[in-house]
Amino acid sequence: ATVSVLNWMEGTPTRGTTLRRREGGVRGSGDAGQRRADRHTMGCLARMRQWRTENAHAAYSFAAVITVALLYLLLCYAEPQPALLKLMGHMAGTESYSKVEVNGAPRLPAKYRMLNPVLYLFEYPVCRFVTYTLAWKDLPFMSANLISICHPISALFASWYIITAVGKTTPRNTDSGNEPGDSDTAALTATGLGAPFNVKYVKIAAVLFQLRNTLDALDGVIARAQREGKPPPPTKPGFNGAMLDVITDMIGVFCFLCATWYHIYLRKIPLSSHELPGIKQVVQRLRWCGLSPVTIGRVLAAAGIGMVCIGGGTWETYMLRFQLYFDKTDDQELLQLERSPQVQSCYFFWAMTCGDTQFTYIIIALITGVYFDWFVILGVYGWTWLALLNLYSSYVTLSLQTHPLLKGVKLI
Repeated sequence: ATVSVLNWMEGTPTRGTTLRRREGGVRGSGDAGQRRADRHTMGCLARMRQWRTENAHAAYSFAAVITVALLYLLLCYAEPQPALLKLMGHMAGTESYSKVEVNGAPRLPAKYRMLNPVLYLFEYPVCRFVTYTLAWKDLPFMSANLISICHPISALFASWYIITAVGKTTPRNTDSGNEPGDSDTAALTATGLGAPFNVKYVKIAAVLFQLRNTLDALDGVIARAQREGKPPPPTKPGFNGAMLDVITDMIGVFCFLCATWYHIYLRKIPLSSHELPGIKQVVQRLRWCGLSPVTIGRVLAAAGIGMVCIGGGTWETYMLRFQLYFDKTDDQELLQLERSPQVQSCYFFWAMTCGDTQFTYIIIALITGVYFDWFVILGVYGWTWLALLNLYSSYVTLSLQTHPLLKGVKLI
């Protein structure tokens, strides 16, 4: 097994690969079949270079996301900058950061340490510009509940665009997937796998879903801006603005994710093999179970979408736990415990895994055209990462329970 792994990394054909090529196990004929056969003997770095060449926009976009994540880790977790933390709290709203300071830096509540970094880079600045500079908070009809009702409408339009993007009845030829005289030839494309789809519609869907995310942040900023200088409203049981926000979030996200999977279902993208280790073995096992390549693609895409949903719900659980531990105290000893590497690493990992961050990944994948590959990766690697992160976060939160200052706190 070790020799096989080393051969795979170096690009040397293994015995199993040679037998598959000799026996015709690699499907296809002519140049296309030879290219598929060559990919079986291609090293890991060569495969990555080939993918980068074929998907340059996606590669640069995800590289930018990784760079932002590393800068976010350095500036806000490894070496917290007081001015930056204060600016982050100001962007989120004047009530969103506490007056408590730790080592000279203003402390952000636990929830805002576990949020998508794009909120602070793009969405919160836009929301503050709209709320204060354009004075939306002073409009007589403006309220957070109105914004909460509007953002699922944007998600519904995005869902419609991504479903209707698939050109089910578009005539196709063997070259480009469209007849030469088609008036929408520039917008319709076929990747060689599955049905052609309207690239423009997919990008419009991504932009509309980003608009939904921005409106989702705007309702909180407007709510906090309209409460400035007023005592906090009494907590009443029953239906309120917070519950309305949760319901509208669930409606918009559920509709868009279902529409995205239905888009993949209509495209009938076959998945008979894969370049990445782990995914390749999963595909092989599913083929042994008698599933067709198209069904395998649909199943793994559905698993990836399910990982996004479960990850968002799990994030909520741990966010509430850390809020219960640290947000209701000004004890410096306890707040120093929050600065421990274990708690800070939990904050950072959940900030990179929460539902809003997953939506950013999906929007980038939709714009760059690699959304099917991204959902397949989430369907295999995403569940493994989520399981490991849950185990680590459970270990950290259970360890906190042994601290003398937290012994009386009930675990959520």
